[in-house]
Amino acid sequence: MPEKDVVVIGAGVAGLTTALLLSTKPGYKTVVAAKHMPGDSDIEYASPGAGANYMPVSIRNTEAAEWDKHTWGPLEHLAKNHPEEGVHFQGNTSCK
Repeated sequence: MPEKDVVVIGAGVAGLTTALLLSTKPGYKTVVAAKHMPGDSDIEYASPGAGANYMPVSIRNTEAAEWDKHTWGPLEHLAKNHPEEGVHFQGNTSCK
């Protein structure tokens, strides 16, 4: 199978997650192109100061629901096994 070259535009949460997941697939060569990369600090780069919440709202038995299933595993793995990546579980304190 020929290798597929993929360029992911943006190094925010969505771009880096996409690149990470593609990098685990055989036959993909992935490059991230972005104005700002992790570690940068700039008013235009939201990811260092912004959080990402995972709260799937997909309708059951849809393609989006399948995407949610595939997203949860890698996110959970990062939170449980790589705390240095900054991904962590947080309880919802507003629902008591």
